[in-house]
Amino acid sequence: MHPSIIQVSRSLIGNAVANAQARATEPEVSSALLAGLGLLRRIVGEEAGYTAQKTFDDYLRQHLLSRGLDHLKNQRTELRKVALPDAASSSSPAQAIITDAVFSSMTLNLYAPGNDYILAAAAALLDSLCERIGGLPDYAELIRKLTEDEEGLTTGQPQASVPWLN
Repeated sequence: MHPSIIQVSRSLIGNAVANAQARATEPEVSSALLAGLGLLRRIVGEEAGYTAQKTFDDYLRQHLLSRGLDHLKNQRTELRKVALPDAASSSSPAQAIITDAVFSSMTLNLYAPGNDYILAAAAALLDSLCERIGGLPDYAELIRKLTEDEEGLTTGQPQASVPWLN
């Protein structure tokens, strides 16, 4: 992944998180980050299919492992496992801000080769979530939370007519 892609994605998500924190509570921001990851995952599944969605899941797993190993290497302690927040209200300001950042990342992905913006956005969302909850979520719980209301959130919403993935 090119360093500029990582910087743009981190800045985009970082600014969104800062704006969300200014307008919402910490639990709402954490829930919105989780919902943003779920939205990214759903778009990947809808646009590229089951295999791409499972590849996205594997990327999340790898990123959690990498984050935990980096912490162990640098701090000589393991990051503690923490529970994930409950789902955010879709009307919360944090939810709207993070959703907008996810769609902005998807739009950037249209104009870059590959799907690096999606992966960089996923990493930035996951890192922000881990920082807010104070540790690492259990991977199985993360995937369960990302999939538990997958159908409910897409029902009644207009489907994207733009091919988000390259």
